Amino acid sequence: AFVLGEESFTCDETGVYQFAIAQDFYPGGSLCISSVRIVEVNDYDLSMMGVQPGYPTMLPISQASGNISMNVRIKNAGLNNCSGTLSYTVGDAVGQQVAIPEVAPGDTIIVPVEFKLPEVAVGSSVDVKFDASITGQTDNDMTDNNASASIMITEDVLAYDQVTEYDIEAGAIGSPYGSIMLGLPIHLASEDILTGISAGWAYADGQEIRLVVYEFDPSDYVEDGGLTYYILGDELYSGSVSQGSKTGQIEYEISPKVLPAGDYMVCVEFADYCMAIDSALPGILYSVDSGVAVNQDNLGVPALRAIFGSTLSRNLTMDGIISLTDEAIFASNQPIEVQVTNNGSESVTGEVNVTINGKALEMQNITLDAFTKGSCTFVADLSAVGEYKIKATVTLDGDENPEDNSTEMTVKCVESL
Repeated sequence: AFVLGEESFTCDETGVYQFAIAQDFYPGGSLCISSVRIVEVNDYDLSMMGVQPGYPTMLPISQASGNISMNVRIKNAGLNNCSGTLSYTVGDAVGQQVAIPEVAPGDTIIVPVEFKLPEVAVGSSVDVKFDASITGQTDNDMTDNNASASIMITEDVLAYDQVTEYDIEAGAIGSPYGSIMLGLPIHLASEDILTGISAGWAYADGQEIRLVVYEFDPSDYVEDGGLTYYILGDELYSGSVSQGSKTGQIEYEISPKVLPAGDYMVCVEFADYCMAIDSALPGILYSVDSGVAVNQDNLGVPALRAIFGSTLSRNLTMDGIISLTDEAIFASNQPIEVQVTNNGSESVTGEVNVTINGKALEMQNITLDAFTKGSCTFVADLSAVGEYKIKATVTLDGDENPEDNSTEMTVKCVESL
């Protein structure tokens, strides 16, 4: 874990002082020191500790009109209690000042700020700058009173990380003991269409990974043994795909999902130390198991991103024949269930046809709302020993992607009833 620590001491006498940092526990582990700073403690000193991870570092243009929330960490680095004012600008626009409540010496508080972005375009960046000042006293150290954050406006990517390098040495998270599912919460200010998930790989070996999206309510949790367990909502999507062999930010398409405004948990399950992660503290990272998420502090923010965008208006897809196995003892009135997905943004009615060895069964209609699944069940005599070539097709007037409208399957009846 990445850890920030500090110690205070008083120099009672003039002279030369020496300092040492020693590892006194976990003798088998490695202690790596990033930096050491020695500063004088002033009478009054508000210190800006930065903008806490949790704001979008990349924001799709479709979400740019909503409210943006940032949490600013401010520490009283002085010897006396003090309060103050937090000023900020969003691009060239000056935001409304926010009060900094009284802070005791050595304490750090979170000051929430909410604002709207100015008019933006894809490819632009908006800089948000913060400045803290003490009320009624002079700040003895003005060099640490500023912080800033940047939001890049994208065509379709929603991200919370600041990962720029994709290799294990730059930072990676995972488990050497088998698969682990990691989750990242996302917030939507308005309804949008989720079309993919992007994972940043510091290492890739072509393993099968699983992508999952849950509903997420930040207020639905229980505390036990010093840990906070978040109870996730409905599973909105789950699918497996090959990780691939390339490192970097890899996008995986999913069946489009309309997500209303709200909070969601985007997850990826994988094995080994694969996922690229930044070192932003205290980080945003959850381990997920059986619909429960546990926050993992001080590990950074994973390169796990959501892809949003428009989709086709009219597009029915034949998913497959889901009720039959390749070989079995079949009946004279054997059910044949086929599944269809509406991957379009309109509610539509299509025709479903099934042929067995070229002979057509009676056609059925299927009506599906946007981005939903449904099925039709046909009945046929498959009781005679032998092979049956089954073809299922869905047709829709004006289908914008007819290439995915049919599927075939060959089954074998191994014994007659």
